[in-house]
Amino acid sequence: MKVSLLDIYLKKNGTTRYQIHKLSGIPETTLVGFSKKPLSALPVRALRGVGLATNKGSWEVLKELEALEKELEEKGKLH
Repeated sequence: MKVSLLDIYLKKNGTTRYQIHKLSGIPETTLVGFSKKPLSALPVRALRGVGLATNKGSWEVLKELEALEKELEEKGKLH
């Protein structure tokens, strides 16, 4: 089963796409599109939006997403 890296990350951090939308102004439909992309294709504005919702910097969000991606790939739950 293919899962969304972004959605898993948001759930682990107690936030949602809607909260990112409200804080960053990124349309919800755009966030849905972001959730379908691999980490390597996420734009900086997505990382900044997630950072706003989680009180983290975009660099920290990126590093945490990289670690989560590796963990999920090792478990066979991604890609």
